[in-house]
Amino acid sequence: MSRPAGRTRFVLLAWLAVLLGMALAGWQVSHFGLTALVLRYSDLGLIKRGLLGSLLGPLLPRPLDLGLARALWIGLGVTVGGLLALLVGLLRQASDPGSDPSGDRAGDAALERCALASPALFLQAGYNFSFLDLFSLPLAAAGLLLILRGQRLRLALAAPALALLLAAGGLNHESFLVAFAPLLLLLAWRQRPALALAGLAACLALAGLLASAGSYEPGEAALRQALAGAFRQPFVVNSVELTSSAADNLRGTLGALARGGLLKAAGGFAYLGLLLASLRPIAPPRRLSRLLPLACLTPLLLIPLGTDTSRWLGFAAANLLLLGLAGELRFSLPPLRQALLLTCSLPGPLGIQGSWPLLGKALRLLLPLPA
Repeated sequence: MSRPAGRTRFVLLAWLAVLLGMALAGWQVSHFGLTALVLRYSDLGLIKRGLLGSLLGPLLPRPLDLGLARALWIGLGVTVGGLLALLVGLLRQASDPGSDPSGDRAGDAALERCALASPALFLQAGYNFSFLDLFSLPLAAAGLLLILRGQRLRLALAAPALALLLAAGGLNHESFLVAFAPLLLLLAWRQRPALALAGLAACLALAGLLASAGSYEPGEAALRQALAGAFRQPFVVNSVELTSSAADNLRGTLGALARGGLLKAAGGFAYLGLLLASLRPIAPPRRLSRLLPLACLTPLLLIPLGTDTSRWLGFAAANLLLLGLAGELRFSLPPLRQALLLTCSLPGPLGIQGSWPLLGKALRLLLPLPA
């Protein structure tokens, strides 16, 4: 298959996987997503997760109709999901004889099959489409594309572009600075240290701003009052995560984990472990290549800070798969391991509060708890 035809086929299948994830979610829009539409810097200051609402604010009526808001999120899911598929398709190492120095075209094809069906990449992006992850994953893919495929760009263009991508990721959701930025910075350092320093400066400046001003200081009640007229119909906005401190998050999360919160993510841990067990060294070894798997796992640092353990596992798995598709990591995927990875897609995708939420729904229907 020619390179353009293979890329087009991959992009279409990836987009279909995103749409399938959205369908499995019932096209339902989360409470968090609806709130994000009305968070605006002009009204609330530099509040975290306010980028989307600030960009869309001038285009949306106020008060906002809830039906229109839900339709908008579905449209964003379809459109941005397609963009994610396109970016990963461009990032993907074309599996033709001249593209892979090792000549392992069968291995590349196996990885593509596993990535397309992964519960932690396109399916997860679709299933969680109404969370801000919808924008985090394309921004991460765009950063990888800039670094790995944009070596010919002059530093005067590449450095501001990377800094802008990292800043946009952190303003969209602060978890980006832990989940994706370290991997991007490591790859940028390997290519051009000056590029990485520009990105690091942007990350540090943004982290400082969000730490000092990202939470809404007047508190939860004041935030709800400030947004009381944002929607035409009665709607209680999500405010806890926008007003709580890192210490509050840590205490609440550790308490939830102590009560068995990690058990809900057992499937995600197993899937991530299977991916890690499938890694094999690249020959000849590339500079800093031994650090890449560790950099892919930085989302796990978020486990003590938020109860979304399956989400962080999904981010780590997505990092591994994206680098594998780009040819920066190599996977050994004999038939049995392929089958195991593909089988993980059947109860998937990974959710926010637990791995394989579809399986959980089925079990609750089959074994309803007594009233």
